[in-house]
Amino acid sequence: DTDIGAVRPYTSVDPHLASAAEMSCTVENGAAAATAQKGWCREYLEKLKGRPSAVRPPVENWGSRLWSALFTFIGITTVGALHFNALESTDLVMIVPTFGASAVLLYNLITAPAAQPRNVVLGQVLSALAGVTVQKIFSAFGDPYAFRCFSSGLAVASAVFLMSLANAAHPPGGAT
Repeated sequence: DTDIGAVRPYTSVDPHLASAAEMSCTVENGAAAATAQKGWCREYLEKLKGRPSAVRPPVENWGSRLWSALFTFIGITTVGALHFNALESTDLVMIVPTFGASAVLLYNLITAPAAQPRNVVLGQVLSALAGVTVQKIFSAFGDPYAFRCFSSGLAVASAVFLMSLANAAHPPGGAT
């Protein structure tokens, strides 16, 4: 069916989770297989425009949408209740904006690798550890806000590095 030298799309097992490298095309040429980009920019623009040829996430039914919204409400409300009732008299913070992004992953994109519980917990904890460590280091040398741009970049880069070492990528964690 396929000719030698023909281009066929290559996708992962779940096309909705395919990486950018997997969205490229493979040129079959006998023993030597070379990879040729289909035009990643064109593919990206098709996705942006919502073209039918672009790979899109599956359409959820109303039941799934309602369950996602309900569990998001319960999760964020629980964290908020802990924060405002247990920690209000302290300087500790329990609720951070990135929990909203984590909730989207946890309750709406449940099959995404970044939405797995291990990634969520480790990603948030390692990122918070990186941010606090960088802030403490800069505090030890004077005003921690003097080099905000540098310290922000260092904190996020450290978080990305730690999540990579732990094989626990969680994008909202990088914003923690």
